[in-house]
Amino acid sequence: MEDFYDIIVVGSGASGAVVSHYLSEKGLRVCCIEKGEEIKTNKMPSNFFNWEFHKRREFSFNPNIRSNDSDYSIDCDESIIDIANFNGVGGSTALFSAHYPRFHPSDFKVKSNDNVAYDWPLSYEDLVPHYVENEKYLNVSGLPGDPCYPDFMEHLKNSIDIGECGDRIVKAFKELNWHYWPSYSAILNFDKDDRKGCTNIGLCNTGCPTGSKSSADVTFISDAIKYGLVLLKNTTVTEVVTKNGVCVGVLCIDKSGKKFKLNSKKVVLASNAIGSLRILWNSSKKNDFLANKSNQIGKNFMIHPLGYVEGYLPGCKDANIGPQGSWLASHEFYDTDKNRGFIRGFSMHFLKNIGPSELCFNSILRKKVKDSHDILSYVKDRISNTIGIAIICEDLPISSNRIEMTNRIDKDSLPIPKVFYSLDANTKKMMSFGMSKAKLLLKQSGAKDIFGSGPVRFAGWHLTGTTRMGDNPSDSVVNKFGESHDIKNLFIADGGIFTTSSGVNPASTIQAVARHIAENIYVNFKKTF
Repeated sequence: MEDFYDIIVVGSGASGAVVSHYLSEKGLRVCCIEKGEEIKTNKMPSNFFNWEFHKRREFSFNPNIRSNDSDYSIDCDESIIDIANFNGVGGSTALFSAHYPRFHPSDFKVKSNDNVAYDWPLSYEDLVPHYVENEKYLNVSGLPGDPCYPDFMEHLKNSIDIGECGDRIVKAFKELNWHYWPSYSAILNFDKDDRKGCTNIGLCNTGCPTGSKSSADVTFISDAIKYGLVLLKNTTVTEVVTKNGVCVGVLCIDKSGKKFKLNSKKVVLASNAIGSLRILWNSSKKNDFLANKSNQIGKNFMIHPLGYVEGYLPGCKDANIGPQGSWLASHEFYDTDKNRGFIRGFSMHFLKNIGPSELCFNSILRKKVKDSHDILSYVKDRISNTIGIAIICEDLPISSNRIEMTNRIDKDSLPIPKVFYSLDANTKKMMSFGMSKAKLLLKQSGAKDIFGSGPVRFAGWHLTGTTRMGDNPSDSVVNKFGESHDIKNLFIADGGIFTTSSGVNPASTIQAVARHIAENIYVNFKKTF
């Protein structure tokens, strides 16, 4: 292993994988350091009959439950939502649903349009080339013609089949005259190289057993290695090393406990909106975060609080197969309408049914059954025709929603983070309104036994906002190219740099921004070195 690289990337998830791939392909010497191990597709829960058992344990979304060797604890006692996080090659994309919508142009101009929060230092138009290149590379499945994305069409592959349940929901949408569209999905629907096209054999958020889902490990990272990427697994970055205000490398510790230093010309943190903070805190030695002259690091944490509504559609038979969270979506209530009583909006994200064990548990929790015979009948009746709707509420940046570092230290000598998060009045109104519209839609579709709750406790997947980008160093952490205002050659490329959160899943935009950052690094690298 070398000890000097052009670029060190910390994290191999959605953003780190894109940066690693882009710069390796351009011929730079890149080292990507991943805290976790490589998870083979044949080890994913979807391969096994008792997949729900594995999903709730070593493949849980929640690192406090999972407690694998590569995990770190996250204190959520002061948060109404638990954090989802996964350490391993590919990061949380190993378990994501592959829902891949873009942000809307309005998402980048929230201050200008609605006089709240901040405008991004980037525009939608700045990111379009990067959206397109990532979508082409991942062979994103979708259907041209969506009025919400009039320019999002030519390169799309055929959309994933919405099935019988989808047809029923679409009929209701048309009757209500609401926007809907098949989900844009980072899922192959044809065979490519050693990856198989999607055959609808399982739920994507338990890991794809065929490699059809375009998680970062089987796409960007796999190809980057062919271009010469050095991937260090089971290795934790404990500090960013600086000299005279310039980033010059990182300190690491491997699985055996060996400590070592790696030198580089530039360092890119891509360990998500919480993980990158742990490294910045440990690098400061001043009871503060490194590169925090703005006093903004850790603040403005956004998480997309979810409302949830479900119902069962009598007669349908395919609600328990295929992509669970990348199926149908609606942006009917996406932008601000002052008549609704709140600012900004949400998307409706349609979900296939959960597994039989969880369905059993919920039937008891909601007092739908009395004995074991009733449970069996209930599951048989509901497993193939129960659907859910997630109301993905746009989170606005609020300084009190934040991540702090505790004085407790984990096994890697890094601080344990603590989450402070609650819903403001605007979000509560948005969620209530969204759930009422979801119930109306299900009723229109003929659904029975409609149920709703929110915010969903175990739904903290979309982590953004703790190191936000901006033009002004006094109120932002990095510039529009992800470089620290305070420390030269230190970049952040994960969702933490988002200025606002939008009302859709962030994976596509995280990767578009990461590619934008990587391109700028490469252009300036050629000029400087």
